[in-house]
Amino acid sequence: MTSWYKLNLGNGADAFAPTRAIQEACIALLIAHGKPWPEWALFSRYDLQADNVEMYFTPATSALALQYGATPCEKPALNKYRMGLLCGEADALRLYFPDQSVDHR
Repeated sequence: MTSWYKLNLGNGADAFAPTRAIQEACIALLIAHGKPWPEWALFSRYDLQADNVEMYFTPATSALALQYGATPCEKPALNKYRMGLLCGEADALRLYFPDQSVDHR
């Protein structure tokens, strides 16, 4: 599977509970796997114009994405000021966005 998935979660207040539930589900799956799984990652960013938190599921997390009603989408563009890693390996940004510089400050 090569498709990314996107889930719109609403504004910041509305997005808090579902974001936490999805993070916990992802963490539980990673723990159950028992070893690092760098392909599994969840990202999010806040769309200021739409007042909406967008969650992005990597292709490896497609089953989790579908469980929460996410829809297929193109790979998101990295915006270092708004894109954040919600769940996964610390180096997931470099894994999925190798051509883009990431400032971790």
